[in-house]
Amino acid sequence: MVAVLHNKGASMKTNVIHSALSESLQTAGFLRLRDVLKIIPVSKSHWWAGCKNGKYPKPYKLGPRITAWRAKDIISCAEKLWRMDDAL
Repeated sequence: MVAVLHNKGASMKTNVIHSALSESLQTAGFLRLRDVLKIIPVSKSHWWAGCKNGKYPKPYKLGPRITAWRAKDIISCAEKLWRMDDAL
């Protein structure tokens, strides 16, 4: 289960991310791009540019046509981005 997040306050964001990514998903290990973009709502091109310049976590090739990200890296990235957003 992955929830689309809205910008309505830091505590709500943290609660939503933790409820959206249950313990079973975190232990599953990897998220595909479509799931990552539900957590961090940016365009595909923005996401790939961010991966290239280090703003977002690096992807892992799981097969010739399968790219994924570690769930714990995405959770950490989302929380970091929201903390930065709340500081503004």
